[in-house]
Amino acid sequence: MKKGKFRFTVVTIVFLAIVYYLVPVLFPNVSGKGFTSKKLNLGLDLQGGMRIVLGVDSENAEISKEQENQVVETSLEIIRNRVDEFGVSEPIIQRVGSNRIAVSLPGVKDFQRAENLIGKTALLEFQLLGSGEELGNVITKIDNYLQANSKDFKYLTDKLVGENGNLAESVLDDEQEESTDSKYSKLFSALVNYQGANSLVVVQKNLELLKKVLSHKKVAALLPSEYSFNLGKVILDQNDVAVYTPVFFLETKVQLSGKYLKSADVRVGQNVGGIQTNEPYVSLEFDSDGAKKFANITADNLHKRLAIVLDGVVYMAPTINSRIADGKASITGSMSLEEVQNLVIVLRAGNLPAPVTILERRSVGPTLGADSIRAGFLAGVLGLAAILLFMIFYYKLSGILAILAVVANILFILMALTMFSATLTMPGIAGIVLTIGMAVDGCVLIFERIREELDSERPVSSAISSGFQKAFWIIMDANVTTLITAAVLYKFGSGPIRGFAVTLSIGIVGSLFSTLILVKLFFEKIVKDKALKRLSI
Repeated sequence: MKKGKFRFTVVTIVFLAIVYYLVPVLFPNVSGKGFTSKKLNLGLDLQGGMRIVLGVDSENAEISKEQENQVVETSLEIIRNRVDEFGVSEPIIQRVGSNRIAVSLPGVKDFQRAENLIGKTALLEFQLLGSGEELGNVITKIDNYLQANSKDFKYLTDKLVGENGNLAESVLDDEQEESTDSKYSKLFSALVNYQGANSLVVVQKNLELLKKVLSHKKVAALLPSEYSFNLGKVILDQNDVAVYTPVFFLETKVQLSGKYLKSADVRVGQNVGGIQTNEPYVSLEFDSDGAKKFANITADNLHKRLAIVLDGVVYMAPTINSRIADGKASITGSMSLEEVQNLVIVLRAGNLPAPVTILERRSVGPTLGADSIRAGFLAGVLGLAAILLFMIFYYKLSGILAILAVVANILFILMALTMFSATLTMPGIAGIVLTIGMAVDGCVLIFERIREELDSERPVSSAISSGFQKAFWIIMDANVTTLITAAVLYKFGSGPIRGFAVTLSIGIVGSLFSTLILVKLFFEKIVKDKALKRLSI
């Protein structure tokens, strides 16, 4: 009697859990209203998403062959951290070959954002700006060189002093006649405009011209080796149209790098010119060594500008007004909340030890997912229907109990997947179909033992009890050995193999529940009347 009550209690608890977790799956509108807010996640092959294959460029990073393996493994972990921060359910991240990493992201719709986050190098550096005097000397040298070699820069002269050019009148002397030579005297000064003592801006339509000029070998050679021109973040107007790009004259020496970064967080409410705004920004904090270095840098360079550079782009270049001893800094500017969040994700995840390039990108559309779900569902229904017909034909009423056990097993698997926020994939569906056969196999073993007992003319209740006892260890042995196999697959497998192992493991537990507890409870209710003389089996 006590065992019967125990089985009834277990079945009741499992039934309530199934209702709690699966009703929101069937009726999403009730999610959180007395039911769980968790969802049954679908894998890349079912709901669509994207797959990216990355190549780790160890050659350009000057890494030896001995270090290559460690670099790829480190890159794998950093990318995994970034994807986890991105919030993708059950991504598949695995090494392919010697220096490739494959990333599958189920449900991702913003492909560009995902690519930027995964492949971004995230090299954070702090560099001082050169003085206004040094910048002026460099601009004069470039102006003189362009004037002397104007024929080699016809693309520039045509743009700036041509019939429809935009040469600023301010670069020509008021008393100077506009001869051909005078028009070419300050081409670089016409290309850029001063913004402060030691930074410039270039209007967006001239940005490519500026890049082309600065990439010219002879022009690049005019810059002292300790200085370089770096671009800042593009400035947008109120309609999000690019207007101009800041150009910073930086010292090439890196004062502080991101390896000392302790934390990066999203903050809202930056101070701009003494006015508090609701704009988001990135708050940085360095470790103890970084804090000491930052304190020394700010103490030794008072009233100079310190640029915060991420992947070669200057995000801001504030003036150092006092020594900063607490090791804290911030990256502000015209950034949306999403841009700030992306930047924080990359900074938190760390710097990739070597550049990565996207070798392959492939999107999986929802149509493929729908087809996969339909095919898996059809296979399950057909398999279940075939089993239903056979079991009813061969075991009559007891066969119907076996079908109820199979249905309970399927619901148990879906409930467990939802409870643990696991992901259902096509291999997972294959695992479910396999456990259907295992659940039926357990019922067949029990039914055959009961038949043997009935053939020995034992009472129905005694035959049922004896049949379950004799089949118990056979069923346990078969399921436990399969469970061990599933554990090995999960431990040493990856991606779809793990998905198959998860559903198979859950299905084994569900199979034991449905055959040894649920079916036994059904039989107990049927033979509650001890006078039952015949069992439909």
